[in-house]
Amino acid sequence: MTTEKRRIFLVLNPVSGVLSPDMVWRRLKQKCEEAGHELNVYRTTGDENLKSIVQSAAAQGYDLFVAAGGDGTVSAVADGLYGTRIPLAILPVGTWNALARNLDIPLLLDPAIRLITGEHRLVDIDGMLIHGRLYLLNAGVGISAETMEKTERRQKRMFGWLAYIWNIILRFFGLQLHSFSINVDGAPLRVRATEIMLMNSNLTAIKEISHLLDLRPDDGKLELCIVRARSLPGFLWMLWNILVRKPYRNPRFEVIPVTREVTVRTRRPVRTQADGDI
Repeated sequence: MTTEKRRIFLVLNPVSGVLSPDMVWRRLKQKCEEAGHELNVYRTTGDENLKSIVQSAAAQGYDLFVAAGGDGTVSAVADGLYGTRIPLAILPVGTWNALARNLDIPLLLDPAIRLITGEHRLVDIDGMLIHGRLYLLNAGVGISAETMEKTERRQKRMFGWLAYIWNIILRFFGLQLHSFSINVDGAPLRVRATEIMLMNSNLTAIKEISHLLDLRPDDGKLELCIVRARSLPGFLWMLWNILVRKPYRNPRFEVIPVTREVTVRTRRPVRTQADGDI
């Protein structure tokens, strides 16, 4: 994209990450004014229908949308833009910013803003439609959802991504296997696992894992990951197997590609999450 003058709509999550939302707004506004771009902002409250707000703004002729927040904010804005060709930029000011890391978007504020207001490249990425709602990163049933639910906002502000690690460790005490009925592109499958995760991108953003598991947000498919580890040592051993390039030889871990549709059912209600939201 060239640096032509644009109308930009910013969706700012004021409680995401540790940066001051006023500072994020001022820095972006300053750079937009210097480049001759028009900028308007909407600050989320958590109670609104963000999809409708984004759709309404899109109908007003904005050329570019910016999501300033974590992965949940990014996917919520993308959901409102689904069906348009309006590009979405990411200001990664959340706790972990997995999608931004996978797309090599700068994690520092000023370089990320320069990428938005200056010359940049547009990339088409895949998405997951779950009950009519668009998600971009992952959807999980089991450990991941319990971790997201138990990780408080106060913990994330104090400890950043380490808060997730601590809560993951706590979840591995007393883990139970769940029965899942899965249908992947028309093929039925029954498994017992502690976690079923649909991945469109690499949560850790470690490039080696992306390569080994073929995790890319723009390859036209998802990866269905089945985790059977029931303890922290078992989980660490599973990760070690992946890192030493033996991901498909571990009975605690299985990856199945999904090209069209996947259905996951459980015998009883189990916590689920998508892009970090329960």
